[in-house]
Amino acid sequence: MPTIVSICPYCNVGGVRAPHTAVGASATCPKCGSNFTIFPAEKGKPPPQPVPTSVNETQPTAAMPDVTEPSPVLPGEPRRQRSAEPALTAAPTSRLTLTTPERESPIAVTDLGMVAGLIGLILVGPTMLLSQVPYGRIVALVLALIGLLLGVASLSAERRAKLAGGLAAALNVGILLVVLVLPSWLNLGPWLPTRFVLEQPIGPQAIGNGTNTSAPAGWVDASTASWRYRDVIVTVRSAVVGPLELVGAKGAKRTTKQEYLRVTLRLTNEGTDQPLELEGWAAGDAYDSRLLDAAGQALKPATIDRGWELASGNKATALFPGKAEEVVLLFEAPAQRSKYYRFTLPGDSIGPEETIRFRVPGSFVTSRRTP
Repeated sequence: MPTIVSICPYCNVGGVRAPHTAVGASATCPKCGSNFTIFPAEKGKPPPQPVPTSVNETQPTAAMPDVTEPSPVLPGEPRRQRSAEPALTAAPTSRLTLTTPERESPIAVTDLGMVAGLIGLILVGPTMLLSQVPYGRIVALVLALIGLLLGVASLSAERRAKLAGGLAAALNVGILLVVLVLPSWLNLGPWLPTRFVLEQPIGPQAIGNGTNTSAPAGWVDASTASWRYRDVIVTVRSAVVGPLELVGAKGAKRTTKQEYLRVTLRLTNEGTDQPLELEGWAAGDAYDSRLLDAAGQALKPATIDRGWELASGNKATALFPGKAEEVVLLFEAPAQRSKYYRFTLPGDSIGPEETIRFRVPGSFVTSRRTP
């Protein structure tokens, strides 16, 4: 096969020998390593620069530059046409890539619907738990509404996402109905105050001891009933005439020779909001109370010697909700037994401004003589 020698246009020293069919292919210069195109040179014209030139094989070998044989020859024109085929198919591939988001958009919508449905289902648990915290009914309402909206939004998705959304919407609707209509199922109180708050008795009441009977309080029989106003109850526990047992410094004890009338009261706070401040007689000071016998004679409040105090009896300053305290009031002993006594206490010592009135039968007062 006829061959040609093509000289490197860059160094004009090296060259390659190639067949005529390699015209237009690329070759590597054995001297400078540059790549150039193989093509025959026209007679009488110098080879263009930097286009490579070719010389006829019939030239004297001494006049030829350094030639490598066989020389590396890159793929010819037919191979370039085959290599161009992927380039032709690249354009359709890129067009397919551009249209891919549109074809996958239903999958993305389904995924978002599934996420929304699952979140709506997950919110059911926290809604039930948080309904028991303070302001839990408000928290439960908000979370149930969010879960319902997420469930409804996922109904526009497909397959399992739609199923999850429907289940989430149904459960959250159930929670909303329970919170609004049947709050007791979640151990929640009613939304509106109960009626019994408005139906509480107005004014002081006489409450039967050991019974639930009540009547408007005038003079309360201390032997059978207690005085009550709203959440405060006052009961006369006992009335005893006799000496007192006292306790002094370092645990010293003694019994008085003088007799006193000792009245023991029991105070009860049945409220749930705040403690009651105790003052005056409610704190053990009898000077703001009045005790009259049947003849209208007043029994004066009594005191004990300084440094001594009663062996029993509390002097509290506050009465907390759900608690009870006993208070002891001392009076001079009556000269003779009376048929009854009238015992009045100012109500402002325990909160209400109503006056507390007891009628103490003479038979209710007991005696304990000095041993």
